[in-house]
Amino acid sequence: MVRFLAEHVSPRCAVNIMGQYHPCGKAFELEGLDRRLSAETYHRAVALARRAGLRLVG
Repeated sequence: MVRFLAEHVSPRCAVNIMGQYHPCGKAFELEGLDRRLSAETYHRAVALARRAGLRLVG
């Protein structure tokens, strides 16, 4: 997704990667949305966004 944003929207688009996701409701029934975000996953997402050349805000 971050590569898509950088290549097809703009490498200057601002991205806010938030680590406070908390599943609720039907999210518990969907694999991948049924758990909180781990610190490792968060840091990997930030690294991917930076490598894609996106500007992180927040």
